[in-house]
Amino acid sequence: MTKDSKNLFSEKVFLFPTETVYGIGASIFDQLAIRRIYAIKGRDFSKALAAHISSISSVELLCDATPDLFYILAEHFFPGPLSIILPNVSRTVPKLVTAGMDTIAIRFPDSKIFSELADRVGTPLAGTSANISGDGAPTSFSQVNPYIIEQVDEAIDGGECKYKLESTVLSIVEKPKILRVGAIKVEAIEEVLNQKL
Repeated sequence: MTKDSKNLFSEKVFLFPTETVYGIGASIFDQLAIRRIYAIKGRDFSKALAAHISSISSVELLCDATPDLFYILAEHFFPGPLSIILPNVSRTVPKLVTAGMDTIAIRFPDSKIFSELADRVGTPLAGTSANISGDGAPTSFSQVNPYIIEQVDEAIDGGECKYKLESTVLSIVEKPKILRVGAIKVEAIEEVLNQKL
């Protein structure tokens, strides 16, 4: 991130579409903006956020010693509706993002609008679904709680999300394990891994 872009997007929170659900996010290195995400959603700090990237190479900013398996999965499913939880999170990532854990969820949305936003911000975004905690995740701009739209600095209307279903979550911290079934079928991941999950 350049000094100019850092100042331009400092403390700013964005509402954006992805192919799954609408998200709310900010530069992953901006602790004040990340605190705002938790406040807007009424989210408990014990619940981590996901790192939303716009290029596979940017994972190197977020993790030390990224497992080879990540790149195999990324080749098949990124960009797309899969969140991959990795170990060895970098010390440069605020503990607010990871809830103090040594793991981080990586998401590469298949959304031109999101990619353009991430390119403008100049860093990966820390983000989560654009809903008040406990409510359902919005799959169109019209479903986003008006309070959230009022609270963010920029709200991007991208119409309806393609899948209208949250991403599948896969942990590869130890052996591969599905933590949430979503838009990508388990069978598709099993085929790539050549093993049952």
